[in-house]
Amino acid sequence: TLVRSALADRLSTIVQNLSLTITALALAFTYSWRVAAVVTACFPLLIAASLTEQLFLKGFGGDYTSAYSRATSVAREAIVNI
Repeated sequence: TLVRSALADRLSTIVQNLSLTITALALAFTYSWRVAAVVTACFPLLIAASLTEQLFLKGFGGDYTSAYSRATSVAREAIVNI
């Protein structure tokens, strides 16, 4: 079904990103543990910035959807009145 495929896509993306992050951290700590420690300390800030960006973009998506809906209704009305 559509919901199951969407969930599988999202889950696979999460697993891929998580494994990439773990691998990158392992390599970073192997090559330069001091730099890796600084980057790891910045993770909460990076996560907060990412969440803020997602909320900000979601707000714009609502505006876009309502504007698109109004434009569609105007176009539909224009076609009906021809």
